[in-house]
Amino acid sequence: MRDTYLDTCKGVLIFLVVFGHFLERMIGWNDDVNRVLVSTVYFVHMPAFIFISGMFFKGTDLFKKIIYFCSLLIPFQIVYVVFDSLISGNQLSTTWLMRPYWILWYLCGMIAWTLMMPLLKKTGFPVLISIILSVLIGLSPINNYVFSIGRIFTFLPFFVIGSVYGKQIVQLVKGNKQAAIYGFIVLVIIALISQFSGLASGWLYGSLSFKQLGVDPLTGTVTRLSVFLISSLGILAVLALTTLFKGKLNDACVNLGQHTLAVYLLHGLVVIALARYLTLPDQFLMRLLLCLCLSIITCALLKLDMFEKLIKAVSSVLMNLVKFKT
Repeated sequence: MRDTYLDTCKGVLIFLVVFGHFLERMIGWNDDVNRVLVSTVYFVHMPAFIFISGMFFKGTDLFKKIIYFCSLLIPFQIVYVVFDSLISGNQLSTTWLMRPYWILWYLCGMIAWTLMMPLLKKTGFPVLISIILSVLIGLSPINNYVFSIGRIFTFLPFFVIGSVYGKQIVQLVKGNKQAAIYGFIVLVIIALISQFSGLASGWLYGSLSFKQLGVDPLTGTVTRLSVFLISSLGILAVLALTTLFKGKLNDACVNLGQHTLAVYLLHGLVVIALARYLTLPDQFLMRLLLCLCLSIITCALLKLDMFEKLIKAVSSVLMNLVKFKT
């Protein structure tokens, strides 16, 4: 019988991705309470999602995997750029050729991580080297935003740790009866850090160099490593708290976790449109509840098989051109 635990984790995380984007786009970072909520989510959701992606990595058929990610990146880059231009009224520029649109950086990451992982494993110290690279990219003089190179290397350690140690970590968490208690405590601590640290959102995005973030190399290195440590503990917290999910809630998360790609690739269109045209109530609690409801509805709709088939149809165009069968 299939172990659906990781599906549950993926379901929780993709919901956090959608919820975090609704909070960010519709309420923003200027509201103090929302800043804590978004920061807490951002400390955890993509690092944990990338960690699990690393767990599923297999060093075979690398070229086929790269073509697959390209088959999604290219058409969705065009769709998002055009859609954003239509919604915002802004003219198209050539910058989109060098910058994956918003959420599409993850596909660039998967391409790069797929290429780098076999090489890193051959070194014998893949985790250590990946952490060093995440710091070095911040120290580099280049624009870290171009081709999402900053995010690719900043989040690289999570993919590597997931690939190398993910199964052992999951087993340790699932085998610890008090893990959920520790996980809850960790999330509270992360929320407190979000509240009192004054950490700029740029550190959570991982998309800018230390110079672009306006700090000296030493401060930048210490801050990046601190964020990495906090996010690593956040991953453990999510893994631990997910063990508590039972019954219908767990079934819903499992179902959602089995359709994460369609939800991830398409939810941005929903967020962009609603953030542009939907008028929010003045009360923060009402805005928060609205974002929560919209997140639930968006996930419930986009996990339908029709959208999964749509993603497969889109990817099949390029895949068929290079004579691969999806």
